Amino acid sequence: RFDLLSPVDMKTRRRMIGRISSDPIPVITGQADHPTGINLGVREGDAVGLFALFVAEERRRQGLGRALVEETLGIAASRGATFAYLQVEESNLPARSLYERLGFAEAYPYWYRARSE
Repeated sequence: RFDLLSPVDMKTRRRMIGRISSDPIPVITGQADHPTGINLGVREGDAVGLFALFVAEERRRQGLGRALVEETLGIAASRGATFAYLQVEESNLPARSLYERLGFAEAYPYWYRARSE
């Protein structure tokens, strides 16, 4: 089962964040041995990209995702960011709804492609 909050995945995620050369802003909620949500902002200049928002299934629809994004944006703003961007899959309706409530609007669509063999 895929679980972004598993101890193994969190260890990998921490190593990845440590290799970001820009200004990483990891925000994690819950206990060290049982995180309930994560979000990663990466600030570069006056921009912050939002990546990897994930909330444990049992904590969804309780405002935790919004709180994670707002905390990330607040930290980024205190470090000089004046605008934010992100990508979200068109089919991820809960995330799209959250981001729209936070003031994000679609700039352009994107899609994944795979080379046929």
